[in-house]
Amino acid sequence: MKKTLVLFLCGILVSFFSMEVAVRAISPLLGPPLLKWNTMEDAKTLKLKEFKNKYSTPGYVLMGNSTVLIGFNPSIFDKEAALPSGSSFNAAMNGSEIKEIRDFACRYILREVHPKNLVILFSNSTMAVNSNYRKLDPESSLFQRNSYVYRYRNTFRDPMTVNTLIRVLKFRDTRQGIVYRWADNLDEFGYTRYAITDTAIKDIGWDPKQATEEIILPLPVIDKSGLKYLEEIRDLARAKGVRLIIGTVPTLSYDPSYRLFFEQVAQYLGVGFVQGNDAVGQGKYFQDGVHLNNQGAIEFSKFLARALLGPN
Repeated sequence: MKKTLVLFLCGILVSFFSMEVAVRAISPLLGPPLLKWNTMEDAKTLKLKEFKNKYSTPGYVLMGNSTVLIGFNPSIFDKEAALPSGSSFNAAMNGSEIKEIRDFACRYILREVHPKNLVILFSNSTMAVNSNYRKLDPESSLFQRNSYVYRYRNTFRDPMTVNTLIRVLKFRDTRQGIVYRWADNLDEFGYTRYAITDTAIKDIGWDPKQATEEIILPLPVIDKSGLKYLEEIRDLARAKGVRLIIGTVPTLSYDPSYRLFFEQVAQYLGVGFVQGNDAVGQGKYFQDGVHLNNQGAIEFSKFLARALLGPN
């Protein structure tokens, strides 16, 4: 019985080490592992690693959801601010809420990238508030950091992995992995490679340059319990010597409550604030009710350069 048990345990160990060797052998074909089910985060992480190798530490990293992913063009920003190319990076991701932003900022951007400024822009107040707080995942164990079987666990659960191996054989190119292919949709500064439409919507919108004075409203009631994610980002940013700035994005309608809410949140947190809502508001700058078109992205990127750095 003891001999059988020993042989059984040895068989398990040999099987595991065989799997470990096999996964390590094919990992160059699979590319970077799919660490999260949010593939955009994996792709942005890969682009940031490539960015750091080429340009060193970025001065500005911007985060947010698709409004920032489409609306902030780092190349335009750097040029308008008279900064060297590679001074800013777009780390925004589709559909991001504050937890996803916290996870990416605290797990990687603040710890590994150390930008001089981290700018988080919100398209609405609910995007920034979440009372259902969950702690950041604990640090990986020694086994988790070194085991390829563990690191590639999500990759092997993804049906596209088989397609990856087929594509490697077909194109004789090892940059066919899932994360690589998502990252290839981004330029070297994290901005989308997809062509941004020049089409404008018919809604007239509003002109920030002709807007009347702010409507006098009572100060918004801030649910402090819902700001724990932002507080966690702020605290880690301070610990790492990173300046945190939060702000708003362009909208088609003038919403004083939205504008005032984030101004008050910034004051409560003791961080910087940028009223990105002052950039543009006319329908000619929007491709739909939320997202900027090509000209809108250019104007918004230029506005942010002026607002964050001041006149040159």
